[in-house]
Amino acid sequence: KISAPNKDTYRLKRLAVDLDKEKIIPQKNPQLAGFLSVIPGAGFIYTERYQDALIAFLINGALIYAAYEAFDNDNNALGGIITLVELGFYTGNIYGAVSSAHKYNRTKTGQFIQKLMENHKVNFSAGFNAKGFCAVLRLPF
Repeated sequence: KISAPNKDTYRLKRLAVDLDKEKIIPQKNPQLAGFLSVIPGAGFIYTERYQDALIAFLINGALIYAAYEAFDNDNNALGGIITLVELGFYTGNIYGAVSSAHKYNRTKTGQFIQKLMENHKVNFSAGFNAKGFCAVLRLPF
């Protein structure tokens, strides 16, 4: 146990306060991103990837319209092919939104750790070997 005077010496109180800020790291829910992607591009908007959202919306919209026109003009073979292609793009839209939510979360967590390391000159490291896991926290004093 570290004594109260040494907690101040090693700036551990401030470190503990900053570590508590981990709870307020902005996060995106991957399931919600996938659900919102029912409307092509909406999941990307949720994860703040606006160019991807526009492209997903335009490509999916164009393919849906092309399939509709093909079926409307009794060109069922072409409509079926376009629908299969659209199904791939639509599925990719959902998968991409879920992936971008995970990427958003990793990026924000990484930024938090980097800021923590810069502010406290803390060095975190971890490693695996055949016998187990090792975690190291190094603080200058």
